Amino acid sequence: MRKILIVLAALQVGAVLVQFYLATFGAFHRPQPAPMAGPIVPHIINGTIVIPVLSLVIALVAAAARAGGRLVGLALVPVGVVVAQLFVVFPLAGMFGEPGVSTTGSNAVLGFHAVLGLVLLWAVVAEYRGARALVRQAGTGAAVAPAGR
Repeated sequence: MRKILIVLAALQVGAVLVQFYLATFGAFHRPQPAPMAGPIVPHIINGTIVIPVLSLVIALVAAAARAGGRLVGLALVPVGVVVAQLFVVFPLAGMFGEPGVSTTGSNAVLGFHAVLGLVLLWAVVAEYRGARALVRQAGTGAAVAPAGR
């Protein structure tokens, strides 16, 4: 189960790296497409479906592998980031501007979209490193202390 955990964690790191690529691919497309259309759609799908679903699966596998609360918690950080993006950052940005028109206020709030992306990257890398350490400890026959203590 722990080897499955490390494979899934590696896939999630890859999905987050792809998310950064898709963000720039969609953001720098010219002419700028309508919101929620065009080349930004893969970024939206990856960020709102692929990464959160993978996160939930990893949390379940981590719990089944008895990886500890810290690893399960790190696996759930991407879900929290997506919830914060959808229900805090985007609505707040919308309050500061009209649809399709950026203002200084909306841009200031949308800057947190990138900051939360960095939190997401940190969490999945830490999750991968924790899963790798867990597999390494089990492979050496060392007593495996539960993660998160």
